[in-house]
Amino acid sequence: MADLEEKPRFVDVWPKIAEALEGCHLVIFGADWARSALRSVHRGGVLDNAFCLHNKCREYYNEFYDLSLEKILIYQGIDKKRDELKDSRDRLLMLAQVVRNLAAGKEKQSQESEHFLFTDDGLSDLEDHPF
Repeated sequence: MADLEEKPRFVDVWPKIAEALEGCHLVIFGADWARSALRSVHRGGVLDNAFCLHNKCREYYNEFYDLSLEKILIYQGIDKKRDELKDSRDRLLMLAQVVRNLAAGKEKQSQESEHFLFTDDGLSDLEDHPF
């Protein structure tokens, strides 16, 4: 905790973050969780406009309980485990692929499925999201 004493508080930096996000399409895998976590330290409409990818996957696969990220990857034929994603960039690219697959109407796959559209190309593909 001592190393946090000199750091700004969330409530103090949120206005700058909110300004940077203004007008952006914000997609968060667990937006509901993120909202509740942020509201515990800040009042107001934190992430109110964020789109929850996890909830969208629940609707799409008609599974409203026990739908983990790994299960979604299996359903989409993406041969990755959560712990195999090396860093935030890998996770971001994988989540962008989930969005693209949903937009393309990708059917639920079995574990034996081949990769579908998962590429390691640049982040520019994120601009082509459907939401």
